[in-house]
Amino acid sequence: MKKYLTLENGQVFIGRACGDLSAERTGELVFTTNMTGYQETLTDPSYTNQLVMFTYPLIGNYGLDAHANQSNQVAASAVILQELAPNLSAQLGVNELLVQNHVPGIAEIDTRQLTKIVRSAKGAVRAKLTNYPVESSPGQWGVTESYPATNPSTLSNESPKVVLIDFGTKQDIINSLTNLGAVVVVVPPTTSFAEIQALNSDGILLSNGPGNPEDYQTVLPLIHQLTQTYPLQEIRWQSIHCSV
Repeated sequence: MKKYLTLENGQVFIGRACGDLSAERTGELVFTTNMTGYQETLTDPSYTNQLVMFTYPLIGNYGLDAHANQSNQVAASAVILQELAPNLSAQLGVNELLVQNHVPGIAEIDTRQLTKIVRSAKGAVRAKLTNYPVESSPGQWGVTESYPATNPSTLSNESPKVVLIDFGTKQDIINSLTNLGAVVVVVPPTTSFAEIQALNSDGILLSNGPGNPEDYQTVLPLIHQLTQTYPLQEIRWQSIHCSV
């Protein structure tokens, strides 16, 4: 079955469908150069609503382990790769993981050429993954603020207490904090200043997340309030210092 990856500038890549064959997606096209760790990448919330391309040509040659997940689901909106290798000895492979999470993919396309397009672009590259050819024009597929779904939760019983504002945090970040003995309270960016104050934390940590932080203007008033009240650190997120 064919799949069509159409860039906002009109360029089209035709490949073989994988993952959820019926699903179609639109979003920002990004790439990762990791040779391994594709399970961690796919489940990393910092890729929420993004079409993730693997530059390494062979993906899926080893099986998956639930302990490697960075969240409880595939966060990437779609997957783009050159070759999806089957792993007959694994109980769960990449393709099966995508199917379970209703995530579409496209294989057997020139990821080197596509990577060059993304690298040379001035700004975000938006794309649409479809089952049929579509037309496109610049500015047609805009990016809106979108945060991963987060329910406030406390993940340790020690001190000090750190409020982690979740723009797309991965499990390894939480594990690192709890291993240091911290109480980690995870809250969404929509949490109010008063609600954060009520948590009586010792400090604030801003996670990284998908896309450009300059697209998330609505959260800036909260961050400015927090900087006046608490020690605040951030995980590097492109140009987050410019935003804060």
